[in-house]
Amino acid sequence: MTSQASPAATAAELAARIRATSFPRIRYHKGYDRYDVDWLLRKVATELERGTAKPELADELADAEFSSTTVRSGYDEKAVDEFVDEVVTSLRELLGPPQPPATKPSPLTLVRRLLTRS
Repeated sequence: MTSQASPAATAAELAARIRATSFPRIRYHKGYDRYDVDWLLRKVATELERGTAKPELADELADAEFSSTTVRSGYDEKAVDEFVDEVVTSLRELLGPPQPPATKPSPLTLVRRLLTRS
């Protein structure tokens, strides 16, 4: 019999892993702005720690576009991309797929519902 970790423990472990990760710094080559990367990863870790992470968080992270820098010290793009891909996969496993957006009924649909109830 195998024991499975609780989602809270897994979320805390992922948050700790995110906070403990560091990336190679580069200078005078194209890299990601450190502030952008650090801010988004801190946001993900904080939501995991607070238990407020929603499935859409994985999509937000996957779709993130970080600013580039060449003169200032930045992060190696390949290392960041690989780590973000790993975190996105872990988030999707942990939080499940995002819920489809609720569609708002059109005014015509509402009128039809009212008329059929009469």
